[in-house]
Amino acid sequence: MTPLSTESYAVQFTMSASAHEKLRYVQSPARTPGAHPGDLAQVFERALDALIPQIEKQKLRGYVEPPPRRSRVSANPRRIPAHVKRAVWQRDEGRCARS
Repeated sequence: MTPLSTESYAVQFTMSASAHEKLRYVQSPARTPGAHPGDLAQVFERALDALIPQIEKQKLRGYVEPPPRRSRVSANPRRIPAHVKRAVWQRDEGRCARS
């Protein structure tokens, strides 16, 4: 990725033939209402919008609200409880804290 401005980036990658077929399919004006048929950036952003909830669900193991806490002490002192992982994930909006 190459930054072009504070609001846009140039992206270049190689895709498989099957990915290209899928892209052509979703680029069709009938399948992408309100989008210009050649607007790859809009198709890509919509795909990311659809993927993010799936990733968050997987990262949070399907919990939106943490389950009731059990008072269980781990034998591993380095273990981070799941409720702490979820809270940090939500606080950092799913991004690495170093970024």
